[in-house]
Order: sequence, then C-alpha cells, then structure tokens
Amino acid sequence: MAEKFDWVTHRYNPYKLPKGAALERDDMDDVISCADCGVSVRYGESYASMAIHNKYGLGYCVCGKCHEKEMSEKFSLKKS
Repeated sequence: MAEKFDWVTHRYNPYKLPKGAALERDDMDDVISCADCGVSVRYGESYASMAIHNKYGLGYCVCGKCHEKEMSEKFSLKKS
C-alpha cells in the first residue's frame, strides 16, 4: 500500500499508484511509470519521491517534472 504525504497537514493519506510504478529495479534501462503522473520514464532517469512512499517510508520513483513539483511544494511551504 502506498501513501502520499500532505505537506500542509503533515500526515500521510492512502494513495493509489499508477500501473507500472516502482520502488526499485535491477536494470537502469527498465521503463516504469511515474508514481505521480503515470508517464513512462527510464528507471535510471527517475527520482525517489519525497511524498509518495511505501509503509516503510521508501520513496516510489517519479519523473523529473514531478520531482521538481514536489521540491517546489515542499520548500515553498517552508518559507511561509
């Protein structure tokens, strides 16, 4: 089961992953789905999500665009 961290409430909410989302792969050339938007991305070009985690707190893989969005959301709230 995946969970997504809410930067405003500081709580995890249940989250449904897109088909093909991954935590890890052995082959850096494997094509996976971004855990946030679902776009196809090579595993070796993905980032560990700062918001979408498994029950142990490990981040699912996200594309560069979603990673930038997460960074923006996380750090824009810290300035407030």
